[in-house]
Parts: sequence; C-alpha cells; structure tokens
Amino acid sequence: MVRRGNGVEVGLAVVERSDSGILLAGWRSLDLTLNAATAGTALDVGWASESELLVLRTGGALEVSVTRQSQDGSTSTDLGPSESAALTRLAVMAGRQAVALTNGGVAYRFDGEFNWSLVFTAVDAVAYSG
Repeated sequence: MVRRGNGVEVGLAVVERSDSGILLAGWRSLDLTLNAATAGTALDVGWASESELLVLRTGGALEVSVTRQSQDGSTSTDLGPSESAALTRLAVMAGRQAVALTNGGVAYRFDGEFNWSLVFTAVDAVAYSG
C-alpha cells in the first residue's frame, strides 16, 4: 500500500536490497473496482496464500468490506462482512482464518463468505506471528 495524493494504492513490486539501500522495482497497481461500484480506499492488506491478498477496503456510503484479490488483479471476490461496520485492521496469514478488528475493539474471524464470527471484545490489536 502506498499513499498517492489523497488516496491509497494497493500494488505489488519486487523488493531489491543492496548496499546502497532498498528499491521497489516493477510496481503494478491492483484494481480494487472489480466487485465494487466505486474505487474505495484500501485500509489494510495481507497475503492469504501464495497468490492471493485480502484487502480491507471502504466503498460508498461508509461500507467496509474484505475482498480476496488475485496477485495479477484478474479476480476479486467480496468476502463481506455485510453488517459489521467500522473495521479498521486485518490480520492475515496463509493457512489461517483472517481476523478483522473494529475501531471499538471488537474482533471478527472469517468463517466463510459473508460469515464473520465475533471472537473477542475489548481488543487493542490483532496479528499473526511470523
């Protein structure tokens, strides 16, 4: 995720490390409008598998959802949640269920498309080790 003007852009790049520093080469933006009427803004992102990302994004009318996005941008699947508003953070790890956190400290676990189960309240952060 990079900030461009007033927005945030999600993309992929090759990280090249050398004695002179770190360089991002070959930046390629991902289209977040495949399943949405509006472009929205990315809030958080994580690798769900070797070839897919989960993107927490806002849409129109204060809608917040998670999408599964292929790394080449060819497919995007809306995973919901349809009723949980105010999600702000996403914890993702390949082989594990994603966990999303609201700004009120409520954590939801992804159990299937549009099925996010409440797992914790009064939480400050969510993360997977690694």
